[in-house]
Amino acid sequence: MRAQLRCLGIAPVLLATGFLVALSQSQTPDKYQTLLARLKQGDRTVDFLELRRAYAASPDYIEGSDRDESKAMSNALDQGDYSQALERAKKILEKYYLDIDAHQVAYLANRELHIQTEADFHHFVAHGLIDAIFQSGDCKTQQTACEVLSTHEEYIILQVLGLTPGSQGLVNSGKHSFDVLDATDPKTQKKVTLYFNIDAEIGHFEKIFSK
Repeated sequence: MRAQLRCLGIAPVLLATGFLVALSQSQTPDKYQTLLARLKQGDRTVDFLELRRAYAASPDYIEGSDRDESKAMSNALDQGDYSQALERAKKILEKYYLDIDAHQVAYLANRELHIQTEADFHHFVAHGLIDAIFQSGDCKTQQTACEVLSTHEEYIILQVLGLTPGSQGLVNSGKHSFDVLDATDPKTQKKVTLYFNIDAEIGHFEKIFSK
């Protein structure tokens, strides 16, 4: 997926915005669905960071897409079966509309099938979802950790930044949980450490096990 992600033309500019609290206590159960409906209708004024946080706080939250479905989608794209790749992407997005990989595949498949309007929209959504992660923090410290909805998004960010993943560890600090990833820049062999706020995923599992 690395080469395909680069097709987005996303500049990995890290925004030093300061740490933003992942989950707002003021979220209402229907806020995510309201924002999602606007986006699906083509409203490009939707705030993607607000959308992601509303999703994390909603009862609709799931910890990412089915791995087998995602693999089948990627395989179809790699084999040049764009119609099949698009159908699988649509199936994934029906269950989890914030799946960055599925939007990227839908963008590439629609582009190859010369359905430019749809390609442009999925490109816009994928770009917006990735930008929102960088807007949440710069990934450099616990205080400025990037907010992710799943572990898989951490590896998408590594791909966007062109980094090779290394070791991964879990750190709990106060009320927050973080994945700490060591990575390497293959061009310079420089080692970097990235911090990801995983409160959304941890909170989801806590709710499941508390039932």
